[in-house]
Amino acid sequence: PHVVYARNTSVHAATGVTPFQLVYAREHEGEASPPSAELVSEYVQRLVDARNQIEAKARVRLAKAERKRETIDAKKRRLTRL
Repeated sequence: PHVVYARNTSVHAATGVTPFQLVYAREHEGEASPPSAELVSEYVQRLVDARNQIEAKARVRLAKAERKRETIDAKKRRLTRL
């Protein structure tokens, strides 16, 4: 259980966010339920907005990592031809 917790709450290099953030659109130690003074619909909208921002950040980071990997692979292919 500790390993799973560590993996799910650690920032991954490729995405720049934790798997927990990708799934729940919030930090693990963050608030778990809406505050009593806040309407549930406002809370949900905040989570949706946060999730959209997190997903956008992760997509950008993944695309960058993929381009980097392709560059490395291309260099390796050129070297093996020599």
